[in-house]
Amino acid sequence: MAKVEEKTGKKPQLTDGVKVVKAGVIRIMELQEEGYSYVRP
Repeated sequence: MAKVEEKTGKKPQLTDGVKVVKAGVIRIMELQEEGYSYVRP
């Protein structure tokens, strides 16, 4: 988020219900353990 803001000069707007986490990879792993799937584009 900070890098995007630094590059564009604007803080990105998040969709309702979305929050920032410190380590996205860890959160993805937690969600997969709960039964969610990760689909790469």
